[in-house]
Amino acid sequence: GILMVLSELFYVVRTPYSDLVFAVGEFKGTRNGAFFEAGINLVLSLVLVRWLGIIGVAIGTLVAMLYRTIDYVIYLSKHILKRKVWIFAQKTMWSLLAGVSSFLLSKWLLLPLFTFDNYLLWAICAVCVIENCNAHSLLFHYQRVSLLALLRIAVYAAVCYL
Repeated sequence: GILMVLSELFYVVRTPYSDLVFAVGEFKGTRNGAFFEAGINLVLSLVLVRWLGIIGVAIGTLVAMLYRTIDYVIYLSKHILKRKVWIFAQKTMWSLLAGVSSFLLSKWLLLPLFTFDNYLLWAICAVCVIENCNAHSLLFHYQRVSLLALLRIAVYAAVCYL
């Protein structure tokens, strides 16, 4: 299941890139990438399904999605956006770091504080987890965090940890 979720993550990441390609009308320039993606998925899935079963198909899908995402990023960076690929890599790295740290903080610090006896406690915990994700997103994605954002983080910490 985790492999399919990861492959869908790459699909979601590439969606703005593919939408931009179609909006600009450059889909012919990326058409070969679609054929390679399908070929990678088909060949890897057929080879790996013999040894790994359905997990082999998931690995084939994951590798193909990763290839196509990188293909879109490189094409757009060179032909449309005229920027370095490093910008995509840097933003992806910060997003992954924010996501992993939000997950770990929520799982190991927030969730043990709550007992889910009723819907109100569940809702309060859900708000704390959402604010945790928002705070991490602010801290990892913005170089200048506003005073309001810092106040929001402080209030979130006070509500969730007290």
